[in-house]
Amino acid sequence: MKCERCGGEASINIRSISGGVSEEHWLCPQCAAQVGLHAGPFSISISLKDLLPSLASSTCGEEELTCPSCGLTWSRFAKTGLLGCGGCYDAFARRLTHIIRRVQAGEFHRGRRPAEDRQEVERLKEELRRALEEEAYERAAVIRDRIREIEGGDRDACR
Repeated sequence: MKCERCGGEASINIRSISGGVSEEHWLCPQCAAQVGLHAGPFSISISLKDLLPSLASSTCGEEELTCPSCGLTWSRFAKTGLLGCGGCYDAFARRLTHIIRRVQAGEFHRGRRPAEDRQEVERLKEELRRALEEEAYERAAVIRDRIREIEGGDRDACR
């Protein structure tokens, strides 16, 4: 979906019903923050932990799932919102996928940096290695600066 304000990729869906009239809006995270999504008429606070109790109760008729690696049960996860180990992702995969689809736009984590940037940095690092082997230090400095430029954008966003 497209953000209604900037046209970027929207991942936040806002639905409101007032006087029997339903409205639906799509925003990207940046525009949602700009309009103060956390306050005002769109006061929304959705977290995975808030959804878990209702989802746990909807699976009452099913056999209790348990992670074979750490012994965490699905009902315990539903109470705490915390997984015990990496094996929990496999043990609870079907139910987790269902929850993740309800909470966010997709079910796969793409990482903080787009894949294209990661691939570009890897390509540049290889090029930098070759430049240093050839003792082409000026070219190596340009490549190094380009790597820092790409990686630097990520560091600034996290501050």
